[in-house]
Amino acid sequence: MATTHKLVSLIMCDDCRKEDNGKDIIIGVYTGAMIAPVLPFVLPTFALRFEIIPQQLEYQKAVAIMKNPRDEEIFRVEGTLAVSRMDFGASFFYRVSPLPITMQGDHAIFLGLDEEPEQIAVLRVLHEPSSFMAHPQPNG
Repeated sequence: MATTHKLVSLIMCDDCRKEDNGKDIIIGVYTGAMIAPVLPFVLPTFALRFEIIPQQLEYQKAVAIMKNPRDEEIFRVEGTLAVSRMDFGASFFYRVSPLPITMQGDHAIFLGLDEEPEQIAVLRVLHEPSSFMAHPQPNG
């Protein structure tokens, strides 16, 4: 269990940006699952937006990792992280572009802030081919 921070939330989305006033813009949120009509496919962008309660003002090693169902790393983002205050939550995000998805199943998300990364979430990828006749026809 993390000791350098408390994870409040993770939002997985297509993109995340910061406004001039400091607020986040979150685009295309995934609610824990993604339905893929074809596999493999490539997402042009993918973002992980974290909200934490920090226990320190600076993290020398911030790491976010996504692994496929075979436990292979799809991406690893590393850097430093500075927060302005410790008396309330802080948010930060990592964007990956492009993100190849090659298989269905549970894709694990890991986060480490000056600690060994630990699994904090799963993005489930489901393969469901789409149908051209998806709309019901009226009777009569």
